[in-house]
Amino acid sequence: STQSTWVALDESMVVHYRCPDLDDYSHGPSGPLGLTLTATDPEGFVVHKDVVRKAEDSFEVSSMAIGGEHTVCFQTNATHWWGTDVRLWLDLYFGADADDSSLHHSPTVDTIEGLHQEVQRLKHKMLEIRNEMQYTKQRDARFRQTSDSTYTRVWFSALIQIALAIGLMLFQLHSLKAFFLKKKLV
Repeated sequence: STQSTWVALDESMVVHYRCPDLDDYSHGPSGPLGLTLTATDPEGFVVHKDVVRKAEDSFEVSSMAIGGEHTVCFQTNATHWWGTDVRLWLDLYFGADADDSSLHHSPTVDTIEGLHQEVQRLKHKMLEIRNEMQYTKQRDARFRQTSDSTYTRVWFSALIQIALAIGLMLFQLHSLKAFFLKKKLV
């Protein structure tokens, strides 16, 4: 199984995997089941390689040198071309989620500490969402103000143009009347 994902420069990614079949097939007919895990950066260099021996674990990949599409590949050592079905759950965490140590392990809801960490993580996410909403409101208000001022300027310029057109029309009518009276045509 191969998973590719985009990782920004100077961002960390935590890969948490769970393979319950690893324990079930560990002593099967074709020998012990094994998974090889390989993580590569966008240039194809291996940044993490390991033989998976635990049914659940996690590791961290940091993109200090180069950002871009990183690839995580799990390969089984099954020798048959039809292979053995292996279930694999894969969770990828980035940025603030990757820095949160509670995500690297299965959370235990029974402990108060686990709940506290989850509440803190949710509180942090809520603050991020609130800040983004405030920025969006400010941007919308600025856009509304710009639209209103543009509408007002267009309206006043249209009124001025109409007033000038009426003024010029009256001036031309007065000039024509004076011309016709001077030539005694009226």
